[in-house]
Order: sequence, then C-alpha cells, then structure tokens
Amino acid sequence: MITEVVLPGAVGPAGPVGSVGPAEPLLRTRPVPPLLAGQALVRMEAAGISYAEQQMCRGAYRDQPPFPFVPGFDAVGVIDTLAGGSPRFAVGQRVAALTGTGAWADRLVLATDDLVAVPDGLHATDAETVIADGVTARRMLAAAPVGDGDTVVVLGAADDVGSLLVQLARHAGAQVVGVAAAYHLPYVREIGAIPLDRDTDLAAGIRRVAPRGAVAVFDHAADGPGPGPGAGSVGRGAASAGLWPGRERNPRDSRSHRAELHADLRAVFGHLAAGEITARIARAFPLSQIAEALRYAGSGAAAGKVVLLPDTD
Repeated sequence: MITEVVLPGAVGPAGPVGSVGPAEPLLRTRPVPPLLAGQALVRMEAAGISYAEQQMCRGAYRDQPPFPFVPGFDAVGVIDTLAGGSPRFAVGQRVAALTGTGAWADRLVLATDDLVAVPDGLHATDAETVIADGVTARRMLAAAPVGDGDTVVVLGAADDVGSLLVQLARHAGAQVVGVAAAYHLPYVREIGAIPLDRDTDLAAGIRRVAPRGAVAVFDHAADGPGPGPGAGSVGRGAASAGLWPGRERNPRDSRSHRAELHADLRAVFGHLAAGEITARIARAFPLSQIAEALRYAGSGAAAGKVVLLPDTD
C-alpha cells in the first residue's frame, strides 16, 4: 500500500504563528499500481517542504496543479522494485528525483529516466536538502555569474534556497551579504555571509560593506527579476523555471531538459559530498504530522530545510 498526503483544497495563508486553514491536508492509502516497463517503486526516505510546495498548498503556484492533489516537489528514497530491469539502477540503490508533485508519500512510482543516483556516503535527509533547492540556487548563481572579489546580496539567506546560495557564492569566491531576520543572523554568519538584519536600512547596510555596490542581489522568493541595490536582482522566477521535469511539450526538449537537470543535481551532490556546502535540517516531521509541518514551515522560524519522513511502525 501507498500512504500519501492529499490536499483537498487550498491551505490558507499562514497566520501569525503559521496557522493552517481553511482546508486540512489528509492522509490516504491506496494500492500500489502495477508497474510499467521503465518504472521503479521507490520507498521514500525523505521529502521536502519548500517555497514551491507552500505556494502550491495555497493555490498560488505559477504552475498550480488542480485540487485535490498530492504535493511534493522532490524526494530521496531506495528502489524497492524495478519493472523490466535497468542498466543504470539496482534494487536497494538510493536515488533522488524531482517529481513536481506526488513526493509526499511513503512509496513513489517513478520513471527510471527521472532518477539520479545519490552518491555513497550521503544521508537521505542531507541529500534531500539540496535537490530542488540546490539546483535552484545553482541556476540562480549561473544567471548572474560571480567570482573572486565580487560582492553579492542574498535575501532570505537563512532559509532553504538562500543558505545554499550563500554557500555556493562563497565557494565561487564572492563576498556575500546575507539578509535575514535578526534571530537567524548567527546562522547566516556561520555559513560565511556578512549578516544584515532585514528590518534595518538595507541599502545603507549594503553600502557600508560594498561602497561600490553589489554585482547582484538574489531574491529567490520573488516572482521574477526586480530592482535591487547594485547591478541587478535575480528572482526565483528567472532562475527556477523549468525545474519541473516532463513539462515540455516537445519530447526532444524534454530529454534535453532532463539531461541538464540531472547534470545540475549531480553537481550539487558533488558540492555536498565534498563539504563545499552543508545540509541544514530545520526540523523533520513524519507524514502523519503534515499539518504541523506546514504550520512550522510557514511560521518563519525555520532556518534550513523542513523535511518529511515516512512514519515508522
């Protein structure tokens, strides 16, 4: 059987403490469907709650799926069954996938073409923190290349994408100003950024650090490019478009898209395995506590990734 989270309708905007409503997420079970050739049954070990899923839950995502649906943009798990065999994968192997939807389940039926091997030695929850978020951060950085001596600004520097952006920019040799809430500033400093309280005069704070301005301002929660201090701003919409696999209408484009996505993911896993970026789990919840997990993710208290785990018997 498959146990999965279903959203029957929109989960309302988070209140002062991240309240959930008017709809509540539900748990349901269903039989595992017959596998087709080229598919794998993957036992989920970790799935994430990130900005994309929170927007989907509110019915506000740019590629919003219709309700009811099973959320979950990405997951890490172990292959339980392979239909028709595979030259690249084996039963018992740990893999990762960008699913777009459907990952908030203890078992996933996935096309083997959408799977990427997780390097040996990486824990499932650590790998989960860098799938969609790491690829998003990598692509945002590629949209505004930076190097030694450059100064960049990262808004939301303590959250899932922002913290990875900070670390990747630092690895590229840039000086990073990390903007976050005051209670997250020690973590921002810990990952190598110059911390700046989001409730202060940001322009003045940035000028103190970089009198000539920043070469780029990264705002991963924006709907697209927007103005900012320095040379420009890179928004989530500009950098994360196309992360959802299989959305292209042209099969040839879809293959190219998948190849680029997998190359990015392997690169991010390489950074993680080499210690060039670090995984930070804000908090982990079992699937059965999904309502509480959504409240926490929407509260603003999370520094790092909110992770879902399968329930244990």
